[in-house]
Amino acid sequence: MEGVNTWTFWVQPIDQELIESFEFRVNEVNAETAKVMMINRHDEAAYQAMGIPEALIEEASRILRRTIISSSNLSNAKIFKNERREHSATKIWLRLEADNRARYDEINDIYIYQTVL
Repeated sequence: MEGVNTWTFWVQPIDQELIESFEFRVNEVNAETAKVMMINRHDEAAYQAMGIPEALIEEASRILRRTIISSSNLSNAKIFKNERREHSATKIWLRLEADNRARYDEINDIYIYQTVL
């Protein structure tokens, strides 16, 4: 996306020859916040049920020193025209919320992971 800072994180096991990496992308919203735009394991079973998305949300927050937020499904709350949150992503955020690592903003339909310093 032109004019927007985007950070992409890839995860791949060292000892395996996988075609695809686990991909995680966030866009800058402002100096304090970044929004998750993509979480994709590319159908690689090796990445399933490993806690990778949760770890990457935490790592992105730490590295970027930003609060990480989910995408929204409310048209009036979307910051980027191509954003949406799939059911599988909502399940990730619900796990973080259950662990008190994220909270839900019902007005904007986003989950918020607070920066870990």
